[in-house]
Amino acid sequence: MQPIKYLQGIIPICSYCKKIRNDQGDWQHLETIFADHSDAGFSHGVCPECHEQIVKPEMDAALKNFNENPFK
Repeated sequence: MQPIKYLQGIIPICSYCKKIRNDQGDWQHLETIFADHSDAGFSHGVCPECHEQIVKPEMDAALKNFNENPFK
């Protein structure tokens, strides 16, 4: 595995969406910042906690809605 370049200093990050503010005041996705400042790549997935708290309830609601209104 190759070492990544290090980011230094204070990194302003949104508490909600995790976008990072750059030196020009623009907000960029975390993945964009790391891709621009390191040799790292990204593979997205869903952690078990987010699956239980977010994905599963959304899937359950969609399935319930479909079962109640299958032709709408």
